[in-house]
Amino acid sequence: MSKPKYPLVLVEWEDAATWDAWHDFAREAQEPAKCVTVGFLIRQEKTFIEIAPTRRLEETVEGRGCSTWSIPRGCIKKIKRLKE
Repeated sequence: MSKPKYPLVLVEWEDAATWDAWHDFAREAQEPAKCVTVGFLIRQEKTFIEIAPTRRLEETVEGRGCSTWSIPRGCIKKIKRLKE
């Protein structure tokens, strides 16, 4: 079996978090949000990766999908390849 062109991955990463209301600056610190995203690895660039949760299966349109996410490499804690 050949290696899939767009492997399925689980990405653990951290995102910015906010307080979206009036608050006292002396309150407890707001930590980054710990996130997990699963999708097909579309591309790996020097500064980010791009994944998509959905892709077409037909051979003629294998390179098509929707709702891609670009995650900065500096936010990524772990990338794990999943079995398809």
